[in-house]
Amino acid sequence: MALPVDKAILTIGAIAERDQITRQAVAKMVKTLVERHNLPVEHDRRGRVSGVDIATYDRLRGQHGQSSQVRHTSPPTVSTETDDATVDGARRLKTIEETRLLRMKVAAEAGNTIRRDRHEEAMARLGEEIARCVDLIPFIDRLAAAHSQGDMHGLRVEVKKVTTEIRARISDACAGAALAAPERDELLVSEEQQD
Repeated sequence: MALPVDKAILTIGAIAERDQITRQAVAKMVKTLVERHNLPVEHDRRGRVSGVDIATYDRLRGQHGQSSQVRHTSPPTVSTETDDATVDGARRLKTIEETRLLRMKVAAEAGNTIRRDRHEEAMARLGEEIARCVDLIPFIDRLAAAHSQGDMHGLRVEVKKVTTEIRARISDACAGAALAAPERDELLVSEEQQD
C-alpha cells in the first residue's frame, strides 16, 4: 500500500535504532502488520519495504503486537515528570508536522495535488449536468410514437437511438467540464502567509 504524501515515514533500520532492537524483529513486525492490518509502507524497486508510516506502525504495534514484542519495542513515552521528556516529545511532534507540511508543499508545487473544495464543486456540477442529460422527458414523444405503432422492433431501434444520444450528451458534458477546469488550482495559503 502506497503512503499518502502527508505521512511521516522511517526506514526499518531507523525504527530498529529508535527502539533499540534488531532490524529482523522490526521487519517481522512490519510484515505482520502489513498482512493483518494493512500498515501503509513504501517499497523500493525490488519490492522491499523502504519506508514505514511510523505513526500507524506505533499505534498498530501497541494494539496488535505480541506482549513480549510490545514490551521490548514500545516507543519511548513522553513523561510528565521531567521537562526534558516533554520538550523532546514536542520537538518530535513538531518535526513530524514540519515534514508533513513540506511534503504537501513539494507535491503542490509539482502539480501532484488538487484542491478538494474545487474537486467537490466540479463533481457536483458534473452530476447535475449528467442528470439533465439522462432526463427522458425530451425523448418520451419519440418513444411513445414508436410504441403506439405496435412495432416492437421500431421501439427497440428508437431506444437505441435515445441511448446513443444520451451517451453523447454525457460525453460532451464531461469534456466541457474538463475544458472549463483551470490547468492548475491556486494554492491555499495559511493565515500566517497572508499577513
